[in-house]
Amino acid sequence: RLYEPDSNNFAPRVGFAWDVMNNGRTKVSGSYGHYIPIIPLDMNIRSLNGERDGATYNYDLNSPACDPAAERVTDEIDNECVIRGKLVDAVDPDIKSPYADEIVFGVEQQLGTNWSVGVRGIYRSLRKIIEDTCVPSDTCDNYAFFNPGFTQEVCLLGTDCEPAPQFGPARRYFRGFEVMAQKRLSDRWMVYASYLYGTLKGNYDGAFRAIGGFFAKDP
Repeated sequence: RLYEPDSNNFAPRVGFAWDVMNNGRTKVSGSYGHYIPIIPLDMNIRSLNGERDGATYNYDLNSPACDPAAERVTDEIDNECVIRGKLVDAVDPDIKSPYADEIVFGVEQQLGTNWSVGVRGIYRSLRKIIEDTCVPSDTCDNYAFFNPGFTQEVCLLGTDCEPAPQFGPARRYFRGFEVMAQKRLSDRWMVYASYLYGTLKGNYDGAFRAIGGFFAKDP
C-alpha cells in the first residue's frame, strides 16, 4: 500500500481566543501545538538502500587496489583502506518520531477604529530527534538510526542486536517576545509592524547539517 496508517504519530493543535472585556476590542489568545517534522528522505535513499562508502590509498593511477605502503594511521591522521557500513543500517526497534512542542500566549488591543497593538510570548521546545551513529562506536562497522538519550539497542534486520552508543538527549529551546502594531486598510494605506526578540539555546542545530556540502542532507 502507498500509505500505512499509523495512530502513534498524533500531532494535536489547540487554541483559544477570549474577548476578555466583552467589548470586541481586547483579545487574549493562546495555542499549543505538537509538531512532528518530516524525516529527510536521504535516510531511505542512502542509508537503507544498500549504499556503502570506503577509502582506498595507493600510488597507482590505474589500479583501485589498496597499497599498504600508502596507508598512514597515526593519532592525527587516519588514512586506512576501509569499506564502511553494511548493505542496510541498523535501527532501534522501538524508534520514535522526532517532535517538538510550541506554546504561544498573547494579548491584542484595538485602538480607535483602524489601529491595533499586541504582544505575545512564544516558547518552542525540541523534545526528541532521530540521528545516525556508528556501531560499534569504536570501530564503526556499520551505522544505525536511533533516538539519542532514549535508545538502548539497535538491530540489523530486526534480529542482530547490539547496545547503542549512549548520548544525552537532543534539546533546543526557543523563547521569544514579540510586539506588534497594525493599521487596517483605510484611506488607501495599511501597515503591519512587529519586533521579535528571541533566544535559541540547546545542543542540537537541526535535522540538516549546518556545514553544507554533500552530507548536508544527512540526519
